[in-house]
Order: sequence, then C-alpha cells, then structure tokens
Amino acid sequence: MNVIPIVMSSNNDFAVYASVTMVSILENANENTIYDFYFLIGNDFSEDSKRIIILEIEKYHRHKINFISVGDTFNSSYYVPYLSLVAYYRLQACELLPEKYDFCIYLDCDLIVNCDLSEMYETRLKMAGDGGGGGVFSCRGSRYCNSSHS
Repeated sequence: MNVIPIVMSSNNDFAVYASVTMVSILENANENTIYDFYFLIGNDFSEDSKRIIILEIEKYHRHKINFISVGDTFNSSYYVPYLSLVAYYRLQACELLPEKYDFCIYLDCDLIVNCDLSEMYETRLKMAGDGGGGGVFSCRGSRYCNSSHS
C-alpha cells in the first residue's frame, strides 16, 4: 500500500468545499493508495464543521483524517488583504506532521482532484538547500502566468 499524507487547511466558511475536495481525492484513489489527511485548523473551527468533513470521509474506510489545531500561532501575523489567516497554516505543516513522513502534498480546500495523486507524490523536486517546496502560480483575472525554472 502507498500511504500519502495530504495537508489541507480551512476555516468554517470553507468546510463544505474542503469535504468536496477530499471526496474528489478519495473517489479517484487507486486501490493501493491510502490517503492520510492532516487538516490544519484554528481554535475557532467548530465541531459542526468537523462533522461535515467526517461524515463525508467516513464512507471511505481505509483512509484517515486527522484534525490538527495550529492554535492562535498566526493571530498576530502580518496582514495581507487578499490572504486569510488560514493561508498561513501551511507554513507549519512540516512541524505538525508525524516524523514518519518525509514529504506531503498540500492542497487548497477549494479544488477538484480528478486522478490518483500517487504520481505527484512520487515526483521528487530538486530544491536548493536541505528542503523546499514546489507549487504553481495562482493567476488572477485575465493575466497569464508562465514560469520556467531549472
């Protein structure tokens, strides 16, 4: 079995969208893939929001969901008008995941996944230094983003 840790974060407003993202991942999972979800939440994440997510995910028995509170770690962070406080939670992913994982996939909670993520997980990125991350640009409006890095 291939166990893949998936890190996501959300506030109460996006709990339903997060559950849809998770279901799209699980619906497209290969038979030999197990997803171990780590859901980063703030102190204000409600039990109702947890229940929304758990009710959707419990139908998929071999997969796990773990709620991890980041507490109020980022409450006094620098304010960026187009970023919510939840966007900062991903910065703690490496510290909060169990040591058994060397890598994880971080996904926003408002997307649809239409394939198994094993190939993505097995792709190792060449990064400068001891660690790093990879991602895609987020393009706004009609502006086209293109980047090529070696």
